[in-house]
Amino acid sequence: MNAISSAAPDGKTAIRNVFEAAEGLFRLMFKNAPRLTADQAARLEPIIQKRYSSDGTASGAVTKLIASFKDWIDACQFYRHEPGQPEIHQPPIELAIHLISVGAAFIRLLMELDENEDSPG
Repeated sequence: MNAISSAAPDGKTAIRNVFEAAEGLFRLMFKNAPRLTADQAARLEPIIQKRYSSDGTASGAVTKLIASFKDWIDACQFYRHEPGQPEIHQPPIELAIHLISVGAAFIRLLMELDENEDSPG
């Protein structure tokens, strides 16, 4: 929040910080996950299937939510690594705020999914 709320908002750093928070939580959930990628996010699917197996509607909705989590991961990569560019440009402020807000919601989802899991590995 400090990066985005400063006199000269730094959306790039704010996006990176939210992503790193999500990645850190994900790596706590999955000890052998090297990093958070869209492919690695597929590890959440068995947890969801188990948690919502008795509620087909919720299961379908959360499966779509995980798909959007994968898209968010890919979207953040533009502001974490920009191949061929020595310096990554600042995102438009409205885009930065959106990516940060969505990231915070995904962090909450990860916490909720992890809450009752022993150790998905």
